[in-house]
Amino acid sequence: MAKKKDITYFGQLGNQPNNILKVRIAVWGGILFVVLCGIFFIRYGVHKMYTDNPSLTLRKIQTSNTAHYPYPLIIQMLSEMGVESGLKTLPQLPISIIRDRFYKEPLIKNVSIQLLFPDTMKLIIAERLPIAVLRCNPSYCIDEDGVILPIKKRANQNPLPTFIGIRSPEKLTPGESTNDANLLAAVNFLKQLSLRKEGMLYDINFIQIDNSYRELRVVLNAREIFKQNATILLPIPGMNAALNGLREIVRERMENHKTVSYIDMTVNKNIPVRK
Repeated sequence: MAKKKDITYFGQLGNQPNNILKVRIAVWGGILFVVLCGIFFIRYGVHKMYTDNPSLTLRKIQTSNTAHYPYPLIIQMLSEMGVESGLKTLPQLPISIIRDRFYKEPLIKNVSIQLLFPDTMKLIIAERLPIAVLRCNPSYCIDEDGVILPIKKRANQNPLPTFIGIRSPEKLTPGESTNDANLLAAVNFLKQLSLRKEGMLYDINFIQIDNSYRELRVVLNAREIFKQNATILLPIPGMNAALNGLREIVRERMENHKTVSYIDMTVNKNIPVRK
């Protein structure tokens, strides 16, 4: 009898680790169940109190009023995406879809969307501004970032300079940046003039891009010392140095009250200047 009891006792000890494992599994299973239930109720509460809360329903839409995107057009574009007053709450608005839709517009440079609780969405648009017209077929405009823009009517604004000698215009796509180095050089030239004090002296009529020699032929309207159709030749490589040299030539001509009809800045020495 003693041997049988001993065998039973040691058999119970052998099963003890399995019992402990079962208890642990049951405890952790219960904890997991409680956590999942908590997550469910939290999500349910968030939807009820935040996402689906009728007090957060969109009631007002504030927008910027730009030249090509007036308030009625923006409201129409939002309506096409299902965004209208009274239809959705602010947390339900598809912000990324709205932003992506407006960024597809070639003339739009930046879009800012703000949710002003409890009932207002504010949408601010910054348009790309053309700095020159590209004379090619079809014709386009271009902005300071080198982005190709469709031609739009510009009421009550000064005419833009024209770029001539555009390579492969069929490769230009509205809304996309050009990778034409010579065309970008012409854009950079206009940007440089806008940053330089003497830039106001140059009233540009058109710029002819010489792709063979990598030069810009800048033709001016009459202003200050420059005669009508005065021409300046600029090298594309080393343009900043050429502009610095041009500044000194123009300053000297102004101090001596001399006119200018032609300057060739592609020459390093004995720069040709005609009055």
